[in-house]
Amino acid sequence: MTSVPSRDILVLLSSNGLKSRIVLEHLLEDSWFVDQFDLGAVVDRTDGEVPKILSEANVPHEVASAPKTPVEEMLDVFPNGPEYIVSVGWSHYVPPDAIELALIESLNCHGSYLPEYRGPNAYRATWANGRETGGASVHVMTDEFDDGRIIRRERFNIGPFDTPREIGYRASELTAGLVRESILLIESGYEGIENEGGSYYERISWPKTIVHGCINNLARLSGVDWRWEIDPR
Repeated sequence: MTSVPSRDILVLLSSNGLKSRIVLEHLLEDSWFVDQFDLGAVVDRTDGEVPKILSEANVPHEVASAPKTPVEEMLDVFPNGPEYIVSVGWSHYVPPDAIELALIESLNCHGSYLPEYRGPNAYRATWANGRETGGASVHVMTDEFDDGRIIRRERFNIGPFDTPREIGYRASELTAGLVRESILLIESGYEGIENEGGSYYERISWPKTIVHGCINNLARLSGVDWRWEIDPR
């Protein structure tokens, strides 16, 4: 693996988020990543597993007093601005003034193979529609949700008995590697590919998720091609 100069990376994390916890744990266990990059974080609350992990690992971090406007806390962690900002499970809109703090690039981690399944909780819509594959993507952040050039993305297979949580877990595990690969690609001058078309799903309630998911995965098990898919926005 090619070495890169030391870089400051600020991650935006949900204090209780599955993706935030899994990606953070994987990055901290990656000795190469820890050696190459200086990690700092902003979390949205004081409680939860993520702040505890950050404290135990001595990662400098701040709690956003107003998660929709986290600029002050981001600058408390890296006063001169980080080279990279990476949103990992951050459940709030990241405003343009926060995105622009990155000296090189601001990235977002999304739990689908973009441009498919844009929107929050992509793993729910993927399972509810009885899809046979899921994915994870890292893309450049813009002022639009799940927009911006795609740097890295990858698919994985979904079994007929996989649960929504298992899909979310698998996407989260995949994301940690994609973050590292994306930064290395950007360091080499790669600008990504256009993120056009696809579908966008609003937040789907659990009752609706379960009803559609049970019917569609039963159809899948029965070898039926028909699906009662949830309509995208």
